[in-house]
Amino acid sequence: MRKKLYLLALMCALCQSASVEANPCKNVSGTLSVWNGHPPSLRISGTADGNIYGVEEAGEGPSPEALPTGLYARILSGENHITATFCLDILKENRRVVYEGTEIRLMRITSYTE
Repeated sequence: MRKKLYLLALMCALCQSASVEANPCKNVSGTLSVWNGHPPSLRISGTADGNIYGVEEAGEGPSPEALPTGLYARILSGENHITATFCLDILKENRRVVYEGTEIRLMRITSYTE
């Protein structure tokens, strides 16, 4: 009986630590597009929740950790609209498009599926 309780406690501790380490993301279906003008220039729109999400930038491009490997290369090669389900790490900072009053939620894309 003691061994069973010990194993149960150990399994609970492992499950709890795994859930703390897991970084859940928000899955959003929409279109990643290149926008000209007010930053951020890479945005996901056409989402079911009606939000516009902007890719975190560093200088004139996305920050290095803001996109999965290869996604930015696709955009640079001329794919200006990528429709997919994106796994987003939502950041606390938002942007507002001055001339529209639209709020853009800043995020990083951790993964995506087309």
